[in-house]
Amino acid sequence: MSKATLVPADASTPTLGPAIPRRRGAGGIESLTSYIARIALQHRCSPYTLFSTVLIPVEERLNHRWKRVRFGESQLINSYGAVAHASAKAVSNCAFIPDAERMTYAGLERLCDPAGKHFLHPSRPWCPQCYLEARTTSIPAWDALYTYPRTSTVCTWHRKPLMLLCQRCERGQRYLPKFPFLDFCEHCGADLARQSPSKLEEPSLEPALWAARAAMDIISAQMHEEDLSAKHFANNVSRLMSLHFRGLE
Repeated sequence: MSKATLVPADASTPTLGPAIPRRRGAGGIESLTSYIARIALQHRCSPYTLFSTVLIPVEERLNHRWKRVRFGESQLINSYGAVAHASAKAVSNCAFIPDAERMTYAGLERLCDPAGKHFLHPSRPWCPQCYLEARTTSIPAWDALYTYPRTSTVCTWHRKPLMLLCQRCERGQRYLPKFPFLDFCEHCGADLARQSPSKLEEPSLEPALWAARAAMDIISAQMHEEDLSAKHFANNVSRLMSLHFRGLE
């Protein structure tokens, strides 16, 4: 798995086979790196290779920023900065899907820290039960975008903790792995769908579920093109104070 097989198009824009982003509920859309992995599987190549040779513009492949993304900061592809915007644009152009930015947190750009490096987990989290469900329905494993922020620590669908390290080799998984199979460890080949997360007791579970659902609500708001700005946030806080706490008395 070292070379992407592309559908011929014009000389300037390679064409990737079409695929619809996975989605479960209002805010349960697939992440952009998960989508890239599925496209890589379809074209029989590595997600890393697909991203490096097809999605990064030729004139920028030696740029230090993209080197960092490929080797250690691939979570930025799903975030809200310049890397996310450029990656989503490339996927939209190559796969002919107009809404690739919806698989990122691009809508938070005006609200959060411009760098965005610490917004998402540095290594890719996953829910073993989600991977098993995908396998039983004969579809490739995929990740929901809401699981990637550091505030998300549990799967809202299965009410179980997300995993961050392979239990066999104790290493994390990259967002752009060597192989297009998200449900197998890229380092030791262990079956990630068969690993068991530690049990989370009920008092700790509810706050964790609330935080994960908040991430889903943000994604849903982005998809409905709601204004996610600092001003909009401040206005909503003022409304909350007026409606429920009688203002700042």
